[in-house]
Amino acid sequence: MVWELPAGSHLFRARACRSFSIKDAYKEPLRYVGPPPSAQARVGRMNVEGVAIFYGATDCETCLAEVRPALGNEVVVIEVQTAKPLRVLDFTRLEESYSQLSYFQPDFNEQAEKGVFLRRLQRLISQPVVSGRETDYLITQIMMEYLAHVHDKPFDGILFRSVQRAEGVNAVLFPDPTGAFPIGYVDKSFKLFTTTSIKYTHREEDVGLTDDGEIWVHTETYDDS
Repeated sequence: MVWELPAGSHLFRARACRSFSIKDAYKEPLRYVGPPPSAQARVGRMNVEGVAIFYGATDCETCLAEVRPALGNEVVVIEVQTAKPLRVLDFTRLEESYSQLSYFQPDFNEQAEKGVFLRRLQRLISQPVVSGRETDYLITQIMMEYLAHVHDKPFDGILFRSVQRAEGVNAVLFPDPTGAFPIGYVDKSFKLFTTTSIKYTHREEDVGLTDDGEIWVHTETYDDS
C-alpha cells in the first residue's frame, strides 16, 4: 500500500465557479482552482479549518463527480503535475495487500484485524462532507495529521477510491512545512464544464426506536470478515 508516486505524475483538481470569476481563474488557474490559502481553507474530510490540503483525482470525470455540482453549475477543472517523487499511502491497493493472507502464517490474526481496520478507514475517508456534520470527520482529520507530521516516515499524500464515480481514484496531497504543494499547473489544461443533468439513486434504510426511545438507523455494509 505504500509506494512512490513518480515526479511528473498528472492529477486533476476541480472547483465550482461560485466565489470567483471564470476570467480570473483562466488568467491564474492555480491560484483560483488549486489548493486555497490556509486562511480560506474550510473544514474537509482530511483537514480542519485553516489547514489547506490538495483534494483532487487521477482523472477529470472523477473530479467533476466529487464536486457534486448542482444543475446548471459551472465547474472549472485543471491538470497539475507533481514536481518530485511523493510517498503515498494507496488505499486502492488494500484488497490486493490482504487477499494473499494465509491461515497458517504466524501473524494471520494481526494482519486480518489490520485489514478490517483499514477497510473501515477507507470507507470513512471516502464519504463526502455533509454540511452541519463536519465533526464526523475528526477521526480522519487526526489520521491525516499523523500521516503527514507524526509518522516516523511522513507521507506526502494518499490515494483512495471515489464513492461518487465507479472506478474513480481520489488523490490528497499534504503541504510541505512551508505550506507549499509540490505541484505545477499543466499549460493549457484549463477546462470549463456546465452541469446539464444529475442522476440520483436511493437506498431505503431500516429505521425505528430503541426501548429507551432513541432513534436507530441500520445501514447495510459489506462484510469485513
